[in-house]
Amino acid sequence: MSVHVVRKISDDTQIKRPACVACSKAKRRCTKQAPACHRCRTKRIRCDYPLSRVLLSPPLATSSNPDEPALVDLGAVYGLGDATEDSDATSDQIAGDGIDRIGAKFLESPWFLSASGWEIDKACANPNDNITYIDSGLDFFVDQLRLWLDQWTTDNHCPFIHARLYGDELPCPLQHAYAAWLTYRSPGAIKKRRIALQMGIDWSRNTVEEQSIYDGLGKESINTLHHLCRTQALIVFQLMGLFDGDIRARAQAEDTSRTVLKWADGLIQSAVADITAHHHPGRSDQIIPGPMSLRSDGSLDSTWKAWALSESIRRTWIVANLLEAAFLIQKQGYAVCPGSIGFTGKSGMWDAPSPHAWLKSLQAKSTTNLVVFCKGLEKLLTNGKPADVDEFTQALLTYGKGREMVVDWMASQV
Repeated sequence: MSVHVVRKISDDTQIKRPACVACSKAKRRCTKQAPACHRCRTKRIRCDYPLSRVLLSPPLATSSNPDEPALVDLGAVYGLGDATEDSDATSDQIAGDGIDRIGAKFLESPWFLSASGWEIDKACANPNDNITYIDSGLDFFVDQLRLWLDQWTTDNHCPFIHARLYGDELPCPLQHAYAAWLTYRSPGAIKKRRIALQMGIDWSRNTVEEQSIYDGLGKESINTLHHLCRTQALIVFQLMGLFDGDIRARAQAEDTSRTVLKWADGLIQSAVADITAHHHPGRSDQIIPGPMSLRSDGSLDSTWKAWALSESIRRTWIVANLLEAAFLIQKQGYAVCPGSIGFTGKSGMWDAPSPHAWLKSLQAKSTTNLVVFCKGLEKLLTNGKPADVDEFTQALLTYGKGREMVVDWMASQV
């Protein structure tokens, strides 16, 4: 997968963000969030900004060509620099609120709520740029996906399905996937596996056909969260069908492969549409985020939930494409590079049980950047520490470099 090339924002294009009136009068540090900064929210006082106040999610870069997407150097925007930079900015700690320089910038203008943060670099995505990886890495990734789905059925979450995504009630497509996977993985006679595979065949076909009917009626597009759940459901059925060995299940899974990749790309488009639709210049204080939406009012809780949904979408896109690539490489020896998208691989953030635990992990000193891309992860093998990256990132490293190299890397850091 190719690296996502970004351009740095020049000093003369950066926007100076004024402090709110209350913090200016009190001569206190202001987090400059909308609709209210952290200090004003804590003290429950009115938070007003000068007329030159900035929006919650302003464009992070500009381009002289309006048709050219403006890309951002995320490290420059958040002061992350190289992966080895000390991000434990205690000298910049905001008075008594636990938010340091990086945390304040992250809450003020989240990179994942900017359309430029959703760019997929398709530079290598053509038939002449084929990829292939070591068998040990591919086998490990497929086995790891199985273990992740086992974890999902017991703990209600795994490294690509966030714990807060759906709550206690699964949407219908994932209910079917849940039942099929439990049956498929339950110990006992081979008859259970065959029943589960048939469930997967029928339900995956029904899921695709239902969406075709929905599209044919000319109705409005489904919301991003439902689009995410049906894509994740198809991934469960694909994992069962593509790698089981059953001829009928494999044939159905291969027929569905194009739909899975189409839906995965549609997820990214839906996310960008949500961000664009909810960004109203001059009216950022009227944005009201939902339980799980790609919106933030500047508060820690809403930003955390928006990040959880964003990260689930990104990881689902990655899993869908890497699962298909693993099957094609094992089948024909190569696959076409799907491109690259940024995601968060820093240890502790994905599994954080609360907004404050998430913020603490975000601000923790680390050898890895906050935003990483699939290509370039191998730099962690020389510059990073296994404890600084999460399980998902370690699995992607193994996919690309092979099981043996990653095991040696992890052993060398003990």
